[in-house]
Amino acid sequence: MGKAFGGDHSYFFDNLSKNYIEERLFLDNYFILNTKQKDFKWELFNETKEILGYKCYKAVSQEVKLINGKDKTFYTIAWYAPELKYQVGPQDFGGLDGLILELTDKKRKYYCTEILSSEKTPMFILEKPTRGKVVTEEEFLSEMDRLAEERGFPTSK
Repeated sequence: MGKAFGGDHSYFFDNLSKNYIEERLFLDNYFILNTKQKDFKWELFNETKEILGYKCYKAVSQEVKLINGKDKTFYTIAWYAPELKYQVGPQDFGGLDGLILELTDKKRKYYCTEILSSEKTPMFILEKPTRGKVVTEEEFLSEMDRLAEERGFPTSK
């Protein structure tokens, strides 16, 4: 199990079920979304670099989407550390033989800034997010619009 923080979101990964549980905060309201880990088709490379003292290997996944009638290829580049035997990364990225310490996708770049170990944090306990209403991604988007509209903010409508 692992937990990562990104902005106003926290992510919890349950290794047994391969589920991500994401707690999102929007306009003072908490929501919980459950998602399965995406099944990426990674191409592995022998290219390496060191991140936080760990030897990391490069993996690339590509996704082709039809945009305005043309195929467009998007690449996700991950650097994973086989020494850290966790098959997860930021958000719902994972499936490699080690923890993803850096990842660049079509929208953003994620990078690990610290690895917490039991020596540093002996009382570190991970808990599943429980604050908020359990919703699907579509329900969350609708709730965002509803809350924004209630407060006079622009919506996606």
